[in-house]
Amino acid sequence: MRIIERREDGPRITLVMIDMGPNTVAVAPTVATPTSSDKNSVSVGITVNAASDPVRVEYALTTTSVDTRPVEGSPKWIYGGTVTATGTLTIERIPSGSRVWVRGRSEVTASDDPKLPSTWAVPASTGYVDTASLTAPTSCTVSNLTASTGDLSWSNGSAGYPIEVLLILGSSPSSWTDDELLIVLAPGTTGFVLRGLDGPSTQHTVAVRHRDPYGGVSAVSEHTFSTTSSSPSAPRPAGIAEAMTGIRLD
Repeated sequence: MRIIERREDGPRITLVMIDMGPNTVAVAPTVATPTSSDKNSVSVGITVNAASDPVRVEYALTTTSVDTRPVEGSPKWIYGGTVTATGTLTIERIPSGSRVWVRGRSEVTASDDPKLPSTWAVPASTGYVDTASLTAPTSCTVSNLTASTGDLSWSNGSAGYPIEVLLILGSSPSSWTDDELLIVLAPGTTGFVLRGLDGPSTQHTVAVRHRDPYGGVSAVSEHTFSTTSSSPSAPRPAGIAEAMTGIRLD
């Protein structure tokens, strides 16, 4: 903006300005369909425009069931990096089992000729890539049940990742959420003692799954069970009755 007039009226200052901003729009880059070779990163090819304007790259994460790109103003879009020359940008720390969408636009820096950012460019084809999922645990079961305890065991899938144990009252839910999380166990763990179950003859469902450091989770292995019909009785220590007979009360 250029100030062409300044007026003072007591504590108020009035400025009259004209717009000296740029009216040139940068040319959009070309954005390739992203690829992924592991569980937690994606790569995207970027071709800068003829002026070699830097490119801001953003990505959005959805579940793999979503087939529609997030809208332009969606809060799902996250800054992924800036590309200053034609090449490939690798975006890391992506949750496993995610659908990753990308977009890019040319944005000049303050030291360059002033231009407005280009429109967002997106891949011409599918436009997304799915990161690989963690392998789910198997053979989840509960043994040695009482009215309030049980021995949970399972076989690991992706053994190098922590195990989450989830527990609810009743039968298997339509989907598991973090609200049902009971405990997080170290990688390689294959058993846990369930304590404080809700009384005799009560149905529960327990599930186990792996989680990666960036929030990706595997499918669950689950088991529905019921506690025993009666609470265990404490054993009677031997010799108490005999010892009591020798006590004299005066």
